[in-house]
This record gives sequence, structure tokens and C-alpha cells, in this order.
Amino acid sequence: MSSSLISVRCWLHVVSPMYDLAQYEADDIIGTLAKMAENTSEDYQITVVSGDKDLIQLTDENTVVEISKKGVAEFEAFTPDYLMEKMGITPAQFIDLKASW
Repeated sequence: MSSSLISVRCWLHVVSPMYDLAQYEADDIIGTLAKMAENTSEDYQITVVSGDKDLIQLTDENTVVEISKKGVAEFEAFTPDYLMEKMGITPAQFIDLKASW
């Protein structure tokens, strides 16, 4: 399902319900749920798996973003260190970079 659709569905393994929120894109929902998981008393390690490179901005000490490289057979795992090594930028700078495209 495309993230550009007005009504999107997002499945979160830990919580496991389907989210269907009109007027929100999938990356907005995924980002919100990832940040909500980080802001709990639990020590969650979060992995976001997607083909949407916009989600790379979510990477931090607790969140790894795996972007598909070849269909669903190969993924590239983005962490803050890997992003710095690969592109020479931080996750915050990635947001600015994407905004300039």
C-alpha cells in the first residue's frame, strides 16, 4: 500500500493492531509509533523495515531503519553511525537534505 494514500494501514509487531488513519501517510504513523515506543519505561530496540528512504530520519540509538535494496531479499541497515559513515551526515541533517530535494 502506498504511503501517498489518504487512508493508510500500518502494522506494528509489538502492539499488533492495524492503524487506519485518514489524512495521515504511513511514514507519519510509523514515525509516531517508533517515537512513542522510545518514550516508555521499557527499553525497546526498534527496527523499521521499509522501502521508503524518508524513514532514515528516524534512526537513533534505539532505532535501526532497514531500507530494502533489492526487493525484499536485501536490506541496508541505517544507524546514526552508518549514516555518518555512508553520507557524512546525522539523522537531523538527513531531514534537511531530504527537504532540499
